[in-house]
Amino acid sequence: MSEMFVLLVIFLIVGLVAIPIYFIARAIFKKFIVNNRTRRLCSIISTIVMTPIACAIIGTIFGVVFFFFFDRNTSNYFYEYRWHDNPSERHYMSRNLIQRKKELLIGKTKVEVIEMLGEDFFRIDENTIYYKLKKTIPLFISEKDVLKIYFWNGRVVNVMQPGLIINENDYYDATELVAVEEVEQDSDEVIEIEVCEE
Repeated sequence: MSEMFVLLVIFLIVGLVAIPIYFIARAIFKKFIVNNRTRRLCSIISTIVMTPIACAIIGTIFGVVFFFFFDRNTSNYFYEYRWHDNPSERHYMSRNLIQRKKELLIGKTKVEVIEMLGEDFFRIDENTIYYKLKKTIPLFISEKDVLKIYFWNGRVVNVMQPGLIINENDYYDATELVAVEEVEQDSDEVIEIEVCEE
């Protein structure tokens, strides 16, 4: 059923492109060819030749427009299924995840975060969960390739990726800042030790 639908759509698109080409060709040949039968034959041949070329040009234009205006935004958008199915794309989604942290993560428990982002974190302690955003050798992992999720009283209070510049429109309140400062004092040294041991 789906294959028939695709074929029908393709047929309609080709038809929509071919019809104007035929009438344009016929109007052009009318000035040069007197014989009606010959003019019609030349118009049909021109339509057969030009339609695939026109379709290719139109498809290319739509493809470029889609890539620059739509695909770039959707490819960087956080989707839970993409986070699990394509770990190599996590560094693309991290910015959107941080921008939407109040909607997606703030206030969640560790269990809820792990259910959402998976058990493949590379470090977890009382107040922090660390997720690698790129596949790298543990010894050479950079802080820029790490998503840090901070907890306070068992709930997420902040989500950060060191080195990533986000437009900060008051994402943090006083409680979050105090919590993060205290959590970082306990956690920042531990991450380097853990990374070297893995």
